[in-house]
Amino acid sequence: MKTPLLILAVLALLSGCASSPTPDFSRPAITETKSVVFAGKTFVLKFQKDGLWEYFPENESVDAWTEMLDFTVVSRDLSRLEPLDLGKRTVQLHQLKNPNMPAILTTDNRTGILYLMLFYPKSLRKDGDFSEISFFKYYRDSVTGQIIIFHFARNIPTPANPVESTQEMGAELVPTFKAFPLYRQ
Repeated sequence: MKTPLLILAVLALLSGCASSPTPDFSRPAITETKSVVFAGKTFVLKFQKDGLWEYFPENESVDAWTEMLDFTVVSRDLSRLEPLDLGKRTVQLHQLKNPNMPAILTTDNRTGILYLMLFYPKSLRKDGDFSEISFFKYYRDSVTGQIIIFHFARNIPTPANPVESTQEMGAELVPTFKAFPLYRQ
């Protein structure tokens, strides 16, 4: 009688192991990445603090850039959320600060990756009149289980039609953005 229970317990353990994702150590590690190639351009690490790595073109500064990308490793307490929930919160905050500005959120149901595009009417860049278009890719790190956010941003002269500018940039970058490899912490 004990043997069938033992077999069931072992089968339950094995099925649990088989269904949990396998850590993918072949992904590049953010913590070891000093430069990133994206859309045919090289970005170098110029700023890093706990959970955030920012990369800029070599000849541009952290304060005056045309394009930049970064990785954020979401804190463990927020990683209890799903990427979709975190993305929805990001859109809500964006809409509060930037009402009527474009925000597009899509999820790849097969992979669980969330894609988000936001338009900011005023860029943080101080040396001119710029807007910012940002693309985000939210996914779970297969090693730590934490959510990683890959972000690419471009400063553009403030456009007359933000929706049109967003559509043009989306058509240019979405395929590259989706194809960009997943990194691990």
